[in-house]
Amino acid sequence: MSFRLAEFPQDVLLELSKHLDVSDLISFLSICRVVRELQLERTLWIDALIRLRQVEIQPPPVSIASPLDQLSLTQLQNTVRRANQLMNNLKSDLPRPRRIHTLRVHSGARIVCIPGENLVVTHTTGSVSCWDVLTSHRVGYLEIPDLRVQTLIPCLETNGKALFGAFIGRNVRHLAAIWIDFRNRANISISHTISKASTDVYFFRSHFFVTCRVLGFCTTSEIVFWGLEPNGNIEIQPQDHCCPPSCPTPVCLAFGRRLYIFHKGANLTQAAVYNVPFSPTPEHESNIMHTSEPPSITTLPISYPFSPNQDQMLDDAGIFNFSVHSPQVVAPEYGVYAVTCTDLGFKTQSVVHFWPACRAEIGHEGMLEIGPGCMYGHPQVIQQIAVGATGRYVLIRCGLALDESAANDIDSGYLGLLHFEPTPPGDAPSITFRKLDIRDTSLHLCHQIALDDALGLVLVSDTAGRMTAISYM
Repeated sequence: MSFRLAEFPQDVLLELSKHLDVSDLISFLSICRVVRELQLERTLWIDALIRLRQVEIQPPPVSIASPLDQLSLTQLQNTVRRANQLMNNLKSDLPRPRRIHTLRVHSGARIVCIPGENLVVTHTTGSVSCWDVLTSHRVGYLEIPDLRVQTLIPCLETNGKALFGAFIGRNVRHLAAIWIDFRNRANISISHTISKASTDVYFFRSHFFVTCRVLGFCTTSEIVFWGLEPNGNIEIQPQDHCCPPSCPTPVCLAFGRRLYIFHKGANLTQAAVYNVPFSPTPEHESNIMHTSEPPSITTLPISYPFSPNQDQMLDDAGIFNFSVHSPQVVAPEYGVYAVTCTDLGFKTQSVVHFWPACRAEIGHEGMLEIGPGCMYGHPQVIQQIAVGATGRYVLIRCGLALDESAANDIDSGYLGLLHFEPTPPGDAPSITFRKLDIRDTSLHLCHQIALDDALGLVLVSDTAGRMTAISYM
């Protein structure tokens, strides 16, 4: 006996639809009138957004300031459809922009996206600005003499607020927390909190780690941190070898009760992660002294397209001039912990490594398991990279054209997108490169690039203070 789809009970159809990927769900809802009625079910769309993140490993294009249970049915429907539109575009052979416009910002400013918000933060020494990408207007401004922001991805643990870590002075005497409150888009504000002046002067070599309760950085022998209290003291936790001189410019991630200090490696050294007990709040102080998890070091061998490991590459190819871009670490919710990019001396190519991570098994609360790096070799030298907040999308800028006929064109640079897709253990991960259509956007005077992978938003700033916003959704 056969059944027509329209004869199935509505609750059965609803349950079936909850197990579909977003693209399949959108197609399924257009089959017939009976199925189209499922669109009126809020739980269908909420489950689709949850599946989008947890199964398809894609950040939903929805503001973190708007919890799912507060979105209207229409907002939920539009959010899922926008996510589907973005994924289809980014997975096409040549992703095409939906909108391109320019903003005027400070010349030489650094740019940082607030993921999922269509907001971008620019900062120079002494000032921080927040811009609404959709309106091209500056919606917030803060000026503090000698302020220097040291955050690549803001902390978004507090609902509707983005937290940036900074310091004041050429060398660290004060630490500062910069808060951008975007809960009310009509009245975005920037505020700050400053620590008490330290009696010591610190020379740091890493970007700041930032959580909703602490920010800090590493030196060669200690962890320097502050609990965000106004005029609170800057504290230190001695830690041997947390930032050895042989591994410059580490980057740190505070996760659970640990600090993960990532070293990108160098000509003759492998990448490594230092796993350090770190729980700065008073109620956890006893856990620092009596933790059953001591500090540890995990070496991460680096592979290359033409050699299985770094040592053999040095022996066989004789390459000693490495140029490693500043690495970036991200919260591992999407299966990636760190991204590095290396230029290989006289070889006209670059290699990008994704370092996967996941939460450890039960019994190791707050611990991360970091796996071996997955390698992608690009046939031209990568001049700049920008890592999305998920770590799975990396924007790259290359100065040489893919088409050799345009190699002498001064504006022949291009932007591309790398997409890392985790796979089950034992299977080789997939890393896909796609050149981006940026229309007539010039990269000749490019100063910095940035990426919001939740919204498919690419930002390009030039040395004259013009920022181009390219939306792929």
